[in-house]
Amino acid sequence: MNWYLTVLMSNFHRSMNNSATIRALSDMDNCHRPTRIRLH
Repeated sequence: MNWYLTVLMSNFHRSMNNSATIRALSDMDNCHRPTRIRLH
């Protein structure tokens, strides 16, 4: 049962890292794009 928890946690951390990376990339894209919403 311990290996199952380890795999589950590694998959969870990987999905968290992927969402954080996607969020950072979208933030960079928003910074490069001239949007007035980011200025407020």
